[in-house]
Amino acid sequence: MSSSRATLRAAHLNSQNHFTSSSCQQPSIFDILSQESLMSSLKPAIGHVVKYLSTIHPQRFSTANKWYDELYAIFDLVLENHYLKRYGASFAENFYSIKRIAYSTGSIPSQGLPRIKSLLVLDEPLRLRIARLFHSAYPWLKWMFNAWTFMLQFAYLLSQCSIHSPLLYLAGVRLERLSPEDIAKFDEVPRHLRPSGVINRLWRSFVAMPGIIRRMLGYMLLFVQFVDFFYNSDLGAQHRLMLARSVSSIPAPPHNHLRETSVMLLETDKCPICLRHRHNDTVLSVSGYVFCYGCISDFVRREKRCPVTSLPATTDNLIRIFSDTSK
Repeated sequence: MSSSRATLRAAHLNSQNHFTSSSCQQPSIFDILSQESLMSSLKPAIGHVVKYLSTIHPQRFSTANKWYDELYAIFDLVLENHYLKRYGASFAENFYSIKRIAYSTGSIPSQGLPRIKSLLVLDEPLRLRIARLFHSAYPWLKWMFNAWTFMLQFAYLLSQCSIHSPLLYLAGVRLERLSPEDIAKFDEVPRHLRPSGVINRLWRSFVAMPGIIRRMLGYMLLFVQFVDFFYNSDLGAQHRLMLARSVSSIPAPPHNHLRETSVMLLETDKCPICLRHRHNDTVLSVSGYVFCYGCISDFVRREKRCPVTSLPATTDNLIRIFSDTSK
């Protein structure tokens, strides 16, 4: 009887120790949600930066803005492939010191190339029927997927499940925190580069460049997230509205203010605004000066004054002069 109690107590302590160690290695739900929001906000944030650069330098960045989705897909593929191969986690997961562990092997699934799956080529009628079926079933599938995600995250929050995402469940991996051994392994210098020497030092500096770039990319990513938050927040909307108002309120550049002494020196058939031979002579009654009809009508409509004397004027003060030029 005492031996059976001791056996049960040992099993209970073993399960408690296993639960404590797994919970210590398991990242918190806040880290999980943070790394997911990091990747979801990365694309629109970089898109805002590219769009802003395309407005400033359209010759350089208009092509990048036009093909942004394709360029970002290539960038995301290269970035995630490098991090999965080098660190056994995605970029956002590694940023929050998280790694992926395969259920089958219990190790990081970063060795080797992933299997290439064959593509199914369908004929046109079958493809159309499958497309119609997908459109009708998509709302239900999305609802089921969201419900599954919620249940997994709720169970993860209660420490009843070690996987928070259906996609990770289908991939057969779980997330764990990076241990000091993992971080030391990432920063470990290769054995053939450990001896001192000028060439080895230069090569070590070259090998360390990806780590430096990774840290710089992390800091830049935080700035990009701030840009996305500012652009989508109420403060950003108010800033854009104020900027639009300030741009729209900028008046057109005024014409050169002509002094009456300068106008007196002009030839009698020249317009004081365009300084050319007058067409459709028009006199401004508030000042008595004669202009081209097109020049003075546009100026008075915009400036509400005489271009020579600056006296207030309206289009009602314009008097057309019709002269007989046949003589």
